[in-house]
Amino acid sequence: MTTTTWITEPGSSWPQPAPLEFFGFPGGEWSIRRTGDLDTTQDLVVDVRGSGTDDLVRAGIAASFARHAGMRTVLLLPYLPAARSDHDEVMGAEVYATLVNGFGFDHVVTIDPHSSFSAGLYDHLTIADHTPFVTAAAGTWQDRTDAVSGVIAADKSGSLHAASIATALGVPMFQALKHRDPATGGLTGFSVEPLPASGQLLVVDDICDGGGTFLGLAGVAGIPKERLGLWVTHGIFSGSAATTLPEAFSFIASTDSVPSTADFTHFDVERQPLLTSLLAAIADHDSPKKD
Repeated sequence: MTTTTWITEPGSSWPQPAPLEFFGFPGGEWSIRRTGDLDTTQDLVVDVRGSGTDDLVRAGIAASFARHAGMRTVLLLPYLPAARSDHDEVMGAEVYATLVNGFGFDHVVTIDPHSSFSAGLYDHLTIADHTPFVTAAAGTWQDRTDAVSGVIAADKSGSLHAASIATALGVPMFQALKHRDPATGGLTGFSVEPLPASGQLLVVDDICDGGGTFLGLAGVAGIPKERLGLWVTHGIFSGSAATTLPEAFSFIASTDSVPSTADFTHFDVERQPLLTSLLAAIADHDSPKKD
């Protein structure tokens, strides 16, 4: 189960476990019950990692409970489900957003959504800044090796994403390109701008699923893996990614937005925790604005 409930003082980013537990009925339905005294003057925070249907339904059940108890509700949904399905014949992003909107949360918090279109489908959405996580990861890598001398945008859609990180790090951005066959999902036509002859290069993107984009990029970069690092905000790392990516990158970092089961044997993937930063985004949202 990757659905967790917390309680916080309104405007606080320091949560305490809520005295609640989910339970299931024999017919497959979910419900929730108290396991102790609950202060209903506090916010109920529901934290969902990944996009499992049961987890989302449990979130909706918790929201219903809190609403009837008179509590303000916050949904932490760092990975927007099906956000990549924002221009296909099946608009999965729209389906999941409609489901979540129906739960009636007072606030929804995410980080590094795949597109402004997907983010725009959600009601009461706050987007936490992912930049500090990337710069922290770059700092960790630099402490082990040499300074990061550039950021690589993994594809055209990630250009703005990579440019903001390059600006934060004070380094240039280099553009990589690819072609995806919409019928098969196959990737071809990888290319990248000429890269500097020295220094570490950090590839940045929002999502890594099977890793094909990054392996293709590494293949055309023409530099040793010791100089290549990878940052993805949402690390699914499906299929063989756990074995193939370490062959192409000497450093891999992500957040804990997705409960990945990938087994990176003998390879340490940096996983940065999100909880307090997501709550801080709500605290900032609630703070009175100065003129």
